[in-house]
Amino acid sequence: MAERCDESGVIADQRSEVLDRGYVAYKSLYHIDLQRSTWVSWMKPNGAFRRIKNNPHEKDGPLSSAVLIPLSGSNPKKFYPKPLRKVR
Repeated sequence: MAERCDESGVIADQRSEVLDRGYVAYKSLYHIDLQRSTWVSWMKPNGAFRRIKNNPHEKDGPLSSAVLIPLSGSNPKKFYPKPLRKVR
């Protein structure tokens, strides 16, 4: 378990979940998010998205890009209403 500070500076335990094909279970992913846990999954191969914000990342770091994307389609938006962070 890792420790993470929230906005008030309180340190809370943090769980991380790694999922294969998690994109088929947006409702479960949102439940993980509501528990203040972090999850990582592959993106759907034919998934359509649009970038709404470029997130800052180190130019020489391990990420080549980090963007904020909303889910498209009615079911994903219904089960996971928040935008996602897509990294490469």
